Amino acid sequence: MTLKSWLNLICAGVLIVGAKAAWADDDNDPVKASVADLCQSGKAEGEYDAVLPAPMGQVRLYILCRGTAGMVATGYAAAGGIFQSMVHVAVDDDTISFLSWDPTSDGATIAAGHTPSPELHASITALKNGVLSGSYQNQSQAREVDILVARNEDPAKVPPDILSKKNPNRDFRKVKGRFLLEHPEQLKKLGLSMGIITLNIVAGAQVAHLDDGSGLSALLLSGLPATAANNSGDLFAINSGVDDGVYGASFINHVRGHMTSDDEVEFWFFNTQLGFSGPYLAKRDKTVNTMIKNMPGTAPAPQQNKP
Repeated sequence: MTLKSWLNLICAGVLIVGAKAAWADDDNDPVKASVADLCQSGKAEGEYDAVLPAPMGQVRLYILCRGTAGMVATGYAAAGGIFQSMVHVAVDDDTISFLSWDPTSDGATIAAGHTPSPELHASITALKNGVLSGSYQNQSQAREVDILVARNEDPAKVPPDILSKKNPNRDFRKVKGRFLLEHPEQLKKLGLSMGIITLNIVAGAQVAHLDDGSGLSALLLSGLPATAANNSGDLFAINSGVDDGVYGASFINHVRGHMTSDDEVEFWFFNTQLGFSGPYLAKRDKTVNTMIKNMPGTAPAPQQNKP
């Protein structure tokens, strides 16, 4: 359906929606269902190029899925070098809201609301068809701005689909490990230093550690569920977090991928400024387990000071 057709449909008022209102929490079923539905559509996620009021100007907005378990919105305005990210999600009827503050009853009571505190509101029905129809606002603006823009369908801009690559026969715990990039120079061309990606499971969720091998590293701590009852098999998708204390003025790093074998992963890297790049291949570093295995079982007794 064309963008013009969507505009006519919205103006005609024939969008039929279900009535529901909820805010986003890991255990909030209405929000989880809406997020899963949008991410499974394969059309909602992606780059939306919009023009916002000064000082933002031309902005690349991204709707980013974490498998089907979560969504965030993040944007970059190249002219001013401005980042804005909205990592909280709320649902009201046919509207999904991406917020820089926690909308839960407890979270809202301590949300200071300092600038920029961006908010992006969008029609769920339209978003499922690759159209961002809604509004944007932040605390620096006098009023909210209407947005109606179609997803960028340039093949180089469409996010990689990992859901179709899931191998249900591979145990989800196989994802854990330290993997060495086969061609780290590919990322260095983008100005990024990364030679090692370590995947782990902590508190029933995936986490990632990106390392250049010389001490520079980044932690991505918001990953897919990883328990026997709730897991994504051999897939991984992990975001960096955004502290509510920066009021949305931050960027997001993200990795997603799948296992091509028990000892190799294929993955893509995302950054708010750079967009998606990849795929990259990384091999399991088997020396880690060997080193741990060869460590002495007990530490040597401390030396006693002689009189």
